Amino acid sequence: MHCAICNEQPPEFGVLCEDCKAELAPTHRLALEQIEVPRQPLEISGTLIDWWGRLHYCGARTLIGRHLESADLLVRDASVSRHHAHLSYDAATATWTLRDLGSTNGTMVNDLAIQGPIAIAASDRIKIGAVSFFFLPALPALTSSQPAVSITLQPSNALTEATVLTTATVEDRRRRSLEPEDANEFSEPLTTGVGTPELAIAFAEPTGGGGGLVTIAGRQIQLSTAQFELMQLLVTRMAEEATKDHSIRGFIRTSELMVVLSFETTSPNEQQVKQIVRRMRRMFCREGVGNLIEARPRFGYRLAVVPK
Repeated sequence: MHCAICNEQPPEFGVLCEDCKAELAPTHRLALEQIEVPRQPLEISGTLIDWWGRLHYCGARTLIGRHLESADLLVRDASVSRHHAHLSYDAATATWTLRDLGSTNGTMVNDLAIQGPIAIAASDRIKIGAVSFFFLPALPALTSSQPAVSITLQPSNALTEATVLTTATVEDRRRRSLEPEDANEFSEPLTTGVGTPELAIAFAEPTGGGGGLVTIAGRQIQLSTAQFELMQLLVTRMAEEATKDHSIRGFIRTSELMVVLSFETTSPNEQQVKQIVRRMRRMFCREGVGNLIEARPRFGYRLAVVPK
């Protein structure tokens, strides 16, 4: 049995492992009962996973908010608007779309605030006000065993469902390469740099801040502020150390990143750096440019390519 998101580590919190749970904003002020699906959808199409690792099944048209009478996913939290966001599935294009409905505190996908409808994919993080979820499309093997009364699964039930979910998705996740097979942050073998590819990398930072665009091999990828800063640092360090032996070239220690990156907290730690790297790896692999960040014990992180 593995975590429903990374498909590597064993689940410790419902269907989530400890690392994936840490990627969601904590909901200490909420009780379990404050997040629920009050009415069973006619047809289950998608799944949202909360901070406790519970599965919340959604229909092809799901209204998210704190209005009891109309919300399909009810989130009873002051940061969530009555009609906050809308999640929909287009069967013709097999595309999931999330749209903010003019909420007071906004909607985010993978740390980026959305302004209009945005396509979402498996393992994306959705933040509704201050409440976060992972998104997964529902699979036939999973939906066939839905409980008859409640379609918000408690952790004890969710563990059983997780076995079905992860088994059914393992081949698809490998095909999509959302994250490298080896999930250990510092498990890559030492490299000599022989045959290290060169890759064109360019940056475009908006004047208003809030992250930026990185263009890698012709593909534009939107990054959050901390992700954008990290990518710039990795490229710069690799260029500055061009004369060094490649076996030690371009590394940045975690302790340095904890000081220079823009974190939401005033006391960042090593785990938060790992979370940023993990999210960037998933994003790069999903965009088809591969895992571009190498990690090595006692050295830190560097680009796995030579920027040009």
